[in-house]
Amino acid sequence: MRYIAKLFLVSVLMLQIGAPWMLVQGFAWVSMAVTYSLEEDSLARGLSKTFDGDHPCRFCKAAAKGSQNEKKPFTPVKEAGKFKADLLLSAAVRLPEPSSALLPVVWEDRKAPTRSERPLSPPPRVG
Repeated sequence: MRYIAKLFLVSVLMLQIGAPWMLVQGFAWVSMAVTYSLEEDSLARGLSKTFDGDHPCRFCKAAAKGSQNEKKPFTPVKEAGKFKADLLLSAAVRLPEPSSALLPVVWEDRKAPTRSERPLSPPPRVG
């Protein structure tokens, strides 16, 4: 059960940071590097053409468009001239004053109390 929960958490986090678009972009780079290297008959020129940014393939364009759509800023919906505040608190929250019983104790001499009993000797051995 814990394994499933961890797997679910990792999956959600990967989706949150845009891992699917990173995978699409990685696939695009690999396929472009192979294609351009075969076209140019040189690995160096093929890699240069892959990463220069002037020759995007359809996968690069899809990854750029998809990741750009995910990063749109949140804008609240206007409803009748007012902002919708479903997730916002409508009234200020006031916390009560803490009672003196909950405040930390301050010792007069500013030293921690000493222990009066001696520890058991010798300490018990395990194992």
